[in-house]
Amino acid sequence: MPGVSVRVRPGLIAAAVVAIDQVTKAFVERSMPGGGGFAVLGGAAHITHVRNPGSAFGIFGTATVPVLVSVLVVAWWVGASLTGRVHRYGPAFEAGSALVLGGAIGNLIDRVRVGCVIDFIDFHFWPVFNLADAAITAGALLVVYAMVRGKTGGRSG
Repeated sequence: MPGVSVRVRPGLIAAAVVAIDQVTKAFVERSMPGGGGFAVLGGAAHITHVRNPGSAFGIFGTATVPVLVSVLVVAWWVGASLTGRVHRYGPAFEAGSALVLGGAIGNLIDRVRVGCVIDFIDFHFWPVFNLADAAITAGALLVVYAMVRGKTGGRSG
């Protein structure tokens, strides 16, 4: 993002993830009843309205763990951002942590608003998930990549 401060960029990425996640969930909630859905991608996937009381991909059955993890992710990111640690590890780490933050906030908003997470991406061979879950997964992979690659501040570590 040329012209955007290195300290602002991750916040914009996280905000975009939250906005897109919430808009897609609102569409699903308003356009179909719980359990309703339709095929997309020639039937390879479905949009299916599911309310998930657990965490990403329905792993935990109660909301306590995912809420705690979401709050901890947000707190870690704010602290790391304020101290410059997010930026120190390079752009892959920065983008990955911003995706994780945006996804955590998106799912946390659902939990506060409706008491569970709205999921809708359904491949039938995988638990139903949403864009926040996808952002968290992609972000975690980017963070691991950045850490394994060993880049800190553009130098080999």
